[in-house]
Amino acid sequence: MSKVSIIFIFAVLIGIIGAAPAMATDDLLGPVDPIDRIYPADGQLIDESSEYNPNFSWQHMNGAEWYRVIIAKSGQIKFDQWYEASQVCQEGVCTSGNIWLAGTGEFNFWMTRWSPEIGSQFKYMYEKTTFTLDMPLPQPPAEGSGTPTGEINDTTPALTWENGSHAMWYQIWVGPKDLSGPIHYKWYRSDDVCSTEFNICGFTLENSVPQDDYIVFGRAWNPTGYSRWVVLNEFSVKFGLTFK
Repeated sequence: MSKVSIIFIFAVLIGIIGAAPAMATDDLLGPVDPIDRIYPADGQLIDESSEYNPNFSWQHMNGAEWYRVIIAKSGQIKFDQWYEASQVCQEGVCTSGNIWLAGTGEFNFWMTRWSPEIGSQFKYMYEKTTFTLDMPLPQPPAEGSGTPTGEINDTTPALTWENGSHAMWYQIWVGPKDLSGPIHYKWYRSDDVCSTEFNICGFTLENSVPQDDYIVFGRAWNPTGYSRWVVLNEFSVKFGLTFK
């Protein structure tokens, strides 16, 4: 066991990660069964963005009322949360909800559980598995692949762009061409705004925009990192336009 792992375990046991929801008996428990991880499994290599599921999952243990999930990398805690079993477990499987991590390399997946019978002994029941993120960096959309372009009279236009490979989220910036400031600046999950059939992503601007010349920038993200910013499209909102 590495020095970093020993330091991390000691830190856990002395309580830097907080207290349980409540504590009952302090009687020392005997050996306990490990919590089976479903995703990511012990030793799993995640090397494609399509394989990354932000909903981590594990098998429910009879009698467990709370679980704690801690994700660490290189001795630093990246995620730390308690989950109430009655809220996250169904039909023997518990699901975390979104856990978004960043960076490549090996991650340590620590878990413990709590019930009135376990009490404060949860501190001695932490178990570790490992998984590795090594997926390609996301690719941005092709430069200039977005719409609309040219002059339009729609003050809440639908913006579209080409889906980049391995992109899981997009950050979209919309503002005047003089770059005086954004009128829209938001993250979008590719699963929510992209069509796998047509390889196109898009959304409709929520608020009306004034007459002006606009430029749209976008970049992609996955747990490995960011793509570069690219110009998706340029358009002008002109009132009173007529089209034949």
